[in-house]
Formats: sequence, structure tokens, C-alpha cells
Amino acid sequence: MINSSFVKYGFVGGLCFVVDFIIFYSLIELFEYSWYFSLSLSFIIVTYLNYFLSRKFVFIKSFSRRKQSQIFLTFAVSFFTLGFNYIIIFLCHESFGLNIYLSKFVSIFFGFIINYLVRKKIIFV
Repeated sequence: MINSSFVKYGFVGGLCFVVDFIIFYSLIELFEYSWYFSLSLSFIIVTYLNYFLSRKFVFIKSFSRRKQSQIFLTFAVSFFTLGFNYIIIFLCHESFGLNIYLSKFVSIFFGFIINYLVRKKIIFV
């Protein structure tokens, strides 16, 4: 059976995916920024959104960590994931010629799973 926090995180992740993709797409297509910059900015904004929504709707039990510690850990893990996203997008887009937006989708899929597991097991304990 699927864990209910995973389903809730899926909804939060879905919303964050839409926001992330809109920002990423807009920065590239409307403002003509590089995908490197667009990825970084959209990722930082969505990390804040994901932390807030995860704390409010997904991992709502009493926390053993203080809020400041949770925020720090969230961003530490997110920066690791950002590096992972750069590698995935670089390989998919720059090395194999996959469309930048499909490359972004691939990186988000893997990042979603990593972030859920780390948040469930380490951050929101």
C-alpha cells in the first residue's frame, strides 16, 4: 500500500513542478536567460514553496527538529539535488541532444524521489 505522506507529497510535488516549469520556461523563452541560470533561480524559488507546503500539508506531525534546522537541512539537500539536476540536464541536453524541457522533466523525476526520501527520513522526523 502506498504511504499517504507519499501521495500528499506527490500533490505538493506536482504543484511545485508546475511552478518550477513555468518559471524555468519563462526565464528561457521570454527573458532569454541560459538554462543554467533559469534552473538555479526556478529551483531556489520552488525549494521555498516546497518546504512551506511540505511542512504545512505533508509532514504535519510534531517535529523533533527546530524550524531553522529543517530549513537549513532542506536547502542543504536541495543544493545537492540542484547539482544532480545540472548533471542530468547536462547529460540529457548537452551530451545526448534531448530537448531542454524533456531534460528538465527527467531531472525533476529523479529529484522528486530523492527529496521525498530525505525529507521523510531525515528532515521532518
